[in-house]
Amino acid sequence: MRKFRIFWDFEAEEIYLHEMAAKGQILRKYSMFGVYQFVKGEPMDLNYRDTEYRRQSE
Repeated sequence: MRKFRIFWDFEAEEIYLHEMAAKGQILRKYSMFGVYQFVKGEPMDLNYRDTEYRRQSE
C-alpha cells in the first residue's frame, strides 16, 4: 500500500509511522517526496527515528 503524506514536524511523522505499524502496516520504503510504501504484516510496536527510516531509503 502506498500513502502520500507531508509532515513538517518529524515527531508527528514518527507517531504516524508508529500508529501504522500498530495496525500491521510496516514501512517498507520512504520517498523524500512524501510517498510511504507499506507492507502488510503482524501488528508491531515499532518506534521510528528520523535517521533510521530515511537512511534506509537512500
